[in-house]
Amino acid sequence: MKDQLLKARTHRRYQNKKVDIEIVRNIIKGAKNSPSAFNMQLSRYIIVNEDMELKDKLFKLTNLPTFHEVEEQHKPAGYIIVVVEKSRIKNRDTLSFDQGIVYQSINLMMNEYGMRNVCLFSPNKNKIQELLKLGINKYEVSYAIGYGHPLTKKRNVVETEDISAWKYFKDESGIYNVPKLTLETLIIDEK
Repeated sequence: MKDQLLKARTHRRYQNKKVDIEIVRNIIKGAKNSPSAFNMQLSRYIIVNEDMELKDKLFKLTNLPTFHEVEEQHKPAGYIIVVVEKSRIKNRDTLSFDQGIVYQSINLMMNEYGMRNVCLFSPNKNKIQELLKLGINKYEVSYAIGYGHPLTKKRNVVETEDISAWKYFKDESGIYNVPKLTLETLIIDEK
């Protein structure tokens, strides 16, 4: 499990390679068995794996082409849009708990299949809602997950005590380094 967690890094650039829909369905099948607060199982999924026009529109609604400067040829192979039925949201804290567990489960499952992903909290949720024709009453878009086969596979985890160090950086050999706080920085107290 430790190896899986170390490999499960966010990737924003992907190979131009199709992903089999059955693999994506198996990943969601694994995630659906994740723990859920009060076993509410609030998450619902929309898979966008085949529709090229829809994938192009979703890509443009994320921050990948702007903030992260991801080139068109390196966009995700597909997306999982995680939504929740509005009528079932009883507690936002419970929803956040479930959504975090679902994302980590999907993240680890994708890693199992040699794929990587990026969690996209788009400021354009309403536009995504419109694009997917979800209406405004039944479902609420929580987040999207872009996925595919990674363009770069090697990532180094670099420990730091600097709490402001959060940006990935490339070293002189072109390998991405991911700053993570040391255990001593994270543990406030032991009693």
